[in-house]
Amino acid sequence: MTHVPYPLLTRLLAPHALAPGEAPPDAARWQSLLTTLERDLGRLQLELEDSRRAYRYAADALTRATLRLRDQRDDLETRVDERTAQLEQSRTDLMQAQRLAGLGSWSLRVGDGRVDVSEPFARRLGMDPDSPPAGIEALLDYVLEDDRETANRAVQAALRAPGRYSGELRVRDARGEVRWFSATIASQADDQGGVSQLHGAMLDVTARRLAELRVQRLALQDELTGLPNRSAFKQDIAQAVEHARVRRSRFALLFLDLDGFKEINDSLGHDAGDELLQQVAARIRKCLRKGDRLARFGGDEFLVLIDPVRRRRDVETVTRKILEAVATPLPLDGMMATVSASIGIAMFPEDGDDPRRLLKNADAAMYQAKQDGRNALRFYAPRINASLREKLAMVNDLRAAVARGGLGVAYQPIVDGRDGRVLGVEALARWNDPERGAVGPAVFVPLAEETGLIGAVGAQVLARSCAQQVDWDGRRDDASTEAYLSVYVTPVQLRDGGLVRELRALLADTGLPASRLQLELTEGTVMADPDRAARVLGELAAMGVRIALDDFGTGHSSLAYLRSFPIHCIKIDRAFVGDLGRSGGGQQAAIVPAIVAIARSLGAEVVAEGVETDAQREALLALGCRAMQGYLFSRPLPPDECGARFLVPGTETAG
Repeated sequence: MTHVPYPLLTRLLAPHALAPGEAPPDAARWQSLLTTLERDLGRLQLELEDSRRAYRYAADALTRATLRLRDQRDDLETRVDERTAQLEQSRTDLMQAQRLAGLGSWSLRVGDGRVDVSEPFARRLGMDPDSPPAGIEALLDYVLEDDRETANRAVQAALRAPGRYSGELRVRDARGEVRWFSATIASQADDQGGVSQLHGAMLDVTARRLAELRVQRLALQDELTGLPNRSAFKQDIAQAVEHARVRRSRFALLFLDLDGFKEINDSLGHDAGDELLQQVAARIRKCLRKGDRLARFGGDEFLVLIDPVRRRRDVETVTRKILEAVATPLPLDGMMATVSASIGIAMFPEDGDDPRRLLKNADAAMYQAKQDGRNALRFYAPRINASLREKLAMVNDLRAAVARGGLGVAYQPIVDGRDGRVLGVEALARWNDPERGAVGPAVFVPLAEETGLIGAVGAQVLARSCAQQVDWDGRRDDASTEAYLSVYVTPVQLRDGGLVRELRALLADTGLPASRLQLELTEGTVMADPDRAARVLGELAAMGVRIALDDFGTGHSSLAYLRSFPIHCIKIDRAFVGDLGRSGGGQQAAIVPAIVAIARSLGAEVVAEGVETDAQREALLALGCRAMQGYLFSRPLPPDECGARFLVPGTETAG
């Protein structure tokens, strides 16, 4: 039996309901009614089944759609999370890059005046990134006051019309330090062509600006002393000339060069030399008046501008104060060092009415002060230029003589003070100029040192004297007399890395045994670079060459250092020998026994230089010093005369 839900049954019977007062249907009608109801019921059941199937299909489709939507939602959420993480990482990277690059940014919305500042820039300025400035004026308050008006004009111009504006300005950061920024402002236009937003980029360029300022400062300032340099001082002189012309006043230009600086620099090193220059600069500055100017011209040269000047003697008073201040011993490298100054003075306008001539004449006067004994001042005089022209001509002639091998060599014997037997000869450079005649070593050797020719001079003397020694040996019948050759080695030769190699080649070319050669070096030369000297002298000694320390006692050597050098001979300077044999002796003479004792402790021979009297000879012999040289035995001689008298007796002089 089919069960029909009541609502459905009601729906089926509704069309067949009896009207009020209508008689009940008969059996046939009931049968017809039932047949109709069964038919309608079947149809409704089919419809219901179709509806159920449609519902199930729709439900399945809805379920599938729901699952797809859920998968799509999950995928979208994942991608959103990933993109959010990427954006956050990009923001972090950007902030890090901005921090590293010193880059910051800001923006301004014109409508409501809202200002946003990037986190790196906000932290750089010391503001809270979450609480940006209330307006553009508050942001401009961070700009240094001197640059604020310029920055404000750029902002106002960007607000008036779309465009791009850039420049540099200074900002005070969170630590109160002033930083330089390269600032760019760009306007963003709205639909009507007006300005809706401003965007600003700030790049920290402090390092570049500081470097530029340092370059500018170095271009006009001496880095060692902090004084104006040559370029800056030339501007000062030009300005002083213009002012003096307008005021019809006078000023003085002082050109100062230190005496003895090179020796200290060579012996104690460049660091000590730099400290000395700094101390000298400070001393000179204290001698000057408030308006006077001091500059370092280069090396150990200084310039002083005394402006204005009324009387010549006022300039002399200031200059003598400078001389006294410079000459006062100063502490240096654990000892007291002493230098002096030679100062040349040129007056405006009488000694020159332009900077170039004033500098030239002050320089000439300074050289005159040096030639006159140093530690002195000289006012410029026209005759000074004539002297300098002569000096320049002599330098040119000396250079030409060295280039063509035109220097000569004289030889002074080193003898046994007991019997006059020749122990060796010392080779000495000589210059016989065609125009000037014989030019003494006291004149041309300093010139060679000043011009850098001294190394070439030393090399020529060494080569020529080695060849001469071999020539004497070849003309001597008695081979038992084998006097050694002693040759001075210049500091330039010792510093040259090729000295050992060149000497080995020279000995091979000439055939002179290394044991017959003695090289002389001064204390200053050895102590300028003790490590290099020990290495080079060790190589020379290994070849068999003798090493002599010349002018001993006049330098600043250390006995501990001397023990590390292969010293075969110590030469006592003539300054100590001069007082020997005199009544009462003297302080210098008292040093000789000490030098002899030092030589003995080093296992070295002793040679006394400058022996001129029998009394000196006797005194030296009494101290145990037998090897001597000096005018008592012979002056320096030309090679032919020296050979005939001492090395090849009974032969004709060599040509």
